[in-house]
Amino acid sequence: MAVCCNTAGNPENLEFTAKPPMLPVYLKVFTKGKTRLKAGQALPALSAVWRGAGETRALVAAYRELCGLPSGDALPILYPYVLGARMQMTLMASAAFPVSPLGIVHARNNVLQRRAIGETEKFDLHCAVAGQRVVKQGLEFYMSTWAEQDGAILWECLSSYLVRGSRFGEPDGPSPVVTALPELEQPNREFAWDVPENTGRRYAKVTGDYNPIHLRKTLAKFFGFPKHIVHGMWSLARCAASLPAYDPARPVRLDAAFKGPVFLGSRVTMKARSEGEAHRFDLFCADNPRPVVAGALRPVDAGDTVLG
Repeated sequence: MAVCCNTAGNPENLEFTAKPPMLPVYLKVFTKGKTRLKAGQALPALSAVWRGAGETRALVAAYRELCGLPSGDALPILYPYVLGARMQMTLMASAAFPVSPLGIVHARNNVLQRRAIGETEKFDLHCAVAGQRVVKQGLEFYMSTWAEQDGAILWECLSSYLVRGSRFGEPDGPSPVVTALPELEQPNREFAWDVPENTGRRYAKVTGDYNPIHLRKTLAKFFGFPKHIVHGMWSLARCAASLPAYDPARPVRLDAAFKGPVFLGSRVTMKARSEGEAHRFDLFCADNPRPVVAGALRPVDAGDTVLG
């Protein structure tokens, strides 16, 4: 059972001593009500920490099998996000967060792994609201997640989310992430695979992400999709699994932009340009000529940050 308390009597700063449960979070999501944030208002500084975070070997093995990842002694590079997404959702579902989680679009993920985390290693996992800006499509806000051990950051991620609408004011300010993905030119690798109809339900069982748009066609149609779609983070993990293995002893960065849906039951094609240990890739769904995921995986210097 997850034990949660607030620090300094503030329910907006949560502390967990076990894996945060998702059932109460989804109940709050669907009963929370509409977005209350108005133009010019700032999101509150909500945060959470999971002390002694970790995962069972069985669930990590199930994640590897589902995403096509090879076996190993370290957590897959995206697995800390899988754990941290529970805290992100907990904060978004909070009454103190003035935006409804329903309809939020996961736009980008920028991940920097400073060193590989052992599969059974324990660490403190932090999550916090990390800013916002108004863009043409609506409000873009950021969630920062990082894994820490003895004061050292092992892994960090900045997730960008979009709330569509014109109620938030005029566009302002640049993105805090200065690393941009170049156009994919002259790909020298190509892969293709099918996305089985049950992938969304299988991924939800492993990760706890039971967003209805990933589970059933009828539920996805209720949210405006012609059919159910797979989790973007599954697609990204599956792309990473197709690339050559990187050196776990070196810092590595994985950047991704989610540009469109991958429909369950479809066939996808991944095109990549590899130059040494650096890889730029695009993922295409069925006959859609535009990429639905754009990403890059590359080694970085020890002094690099997730913002640049």
